[in-house]
Amino acid sequence: MSTESAGNADALKQLSPTTEETKQPASVAQTTNESGGFLEEAGSKALVTAGAMLTANQGYEILQDVKAVNADRERWHSRMSLEKALESRDVPVPNLDTKANGRRNAPSGESQSLSHEFLQQMIGQKLALAKISHAIIDRAYGGDPDPDAIESTIRSSSEWQILPEEVKSMAQDCLELYRYNHQQVENYRATYPNDRQLYRGIFHRRPKGKVKVVKGPITLNFICDNKEDYTYIVSQNWLDETPSEPTKEDKDYAIRTGGVHLQSFGGIINAENNALRYRIQPASLEYKQSIQIHENQHANYQLLTSSETSVGFIGPSINWYQELQQSDKNVQRQRIHGVLTQMRNRLIDTQVKDELLAYIADGYYDEGEILKILFESKSKGGLYDYASSISSSIEYELKRIEDNVPGISNNELLEISTQVFVKDYQESVSESLTIIHDLVSLGLSKQETIALLTFEPLTNWRNVLNNFDAYIQSHQQQNHGVLRMLTRSI
Repeated sequence: MSTESAGNADALKQLSPTTEETKQPASVAQTTNESGGFLEEAGSKALVTAGAMLTANQGYEILQDVKAVNADRERWHSRMSLEKALESRDVPVPNLDTKANGRRNAPSGESQSLSHEFLQQMIGQKLALAKISHAIIDRAYGGDPDPDAIESTIRSSSEWQILPEEVKSMAQDCLELYRYNHQQVENYRATYPNDRQLYRGIFHRRPKGKVKVVKGPITLNFICDNKEDYTYIVSQNWLDETPSEPTKEDKDYAIRTGGVHLQSFGGIINAENNALRYRIQPASLEYKQSIQIHENQHANYQLLTSSETSVGFIGPSINWYQELQQSDKNVQRQRIHGVLTQMRNRLIDTQVKDELLAYIADGYYDEGEILKILFESKSKGGLYDYASSISSSIEYELKRIEDNVPGISNNELLEISTQVFVKDYQESVSESLTIIHDLVSLGLSKQETIALLTFEPLTNWRNVLNNFDAYIQSHQQQNHGVLRMLTRSI
């Protein structure tokens, strides 16, 4: 593994439970459910950039051992899974085989026709949803940001008509939030036509240096020449009832970033560190534009995934622990690995997916450099050490396992957690970048690739690629231009 991997492994040593009692982190609210699990939710102040939304786009599946899931969560999973939407329309789901080459193939015999029909419907609807999300963003940034015009165009499209009602409801939520955020941006700009006045109006203090505000369809981008003005935005201390000055940690973070998107304040605030000169000297126009595109993509992602219910990570049930106590060592390790993987999927994978899509948007295609940036440990100045950011939650879960599963040692838990949060994670992210490249090689633009992957968890990206590839080949054989489903305008 890379040196960054070693750094993360060192950081994970701190996650091993070593004290007699580990308190649940204050930023996590615990709610006991009927199955004995708990629900983790983000604290009152959201963080910045892609590393913020610990509860956005948390994946498709709830742990199998969690027996009691409330109606809201079940409704969310139905809305977010096109496979479930198809099931609700009495379309049987075939059992697809996975061969050694990773390609999913329809089973032979009588079920082949059913499998083909299912895949055609499922992928067609995924493409339709991708096209709708692409159209919302394309029209918003293409000079026609009027919410009424966008909604009218989307709802009258043929793509809208084929979506299941659950998915239409999700898309409608996006349209309504777009309308609200667009109006918020327009109102702030109208109230404070002067850029310095706008800074003061939102952040409650005068800027110390030059500030330029670029108004987008759903964002206000504050370009700050003074590092203190930028750091104050990043700190989000202005959200507090009694604002304080940025801490040393705030300053250290800000000085290493070229730009941020705040998921607080309705997600309409971007900031750009125009004082930053250590990356590119002097900062080129292309570099400045890439920052704005990158942070706008974070805002777009937050918009499009806004209807997802905050489910956080649901810990194992009492029954899970009871069954684990009666299992042999290999089964115990496998199931602990599975639980920690679910935790990573919900609390980390969604964040890195947001960041990967932002890198696609800004045109930064150096895979090696992206991986280096994403894998650098916090102790070495890394900005995206997501495992470190939830280390207290990981430690809490490891402590619960240790207390309820006699015979599991600290070293074993450390080994499993390092496998999940370092080795498996890095393999998953590396594969995700390869999948992005493969989708582009099939003829998709970067915006079409983003649209196709936005609603899919990282764990499903390989299936998306395989099914989309098969779908294209099928339609090419029928002389159908499948790519027009995305490339033509709605």
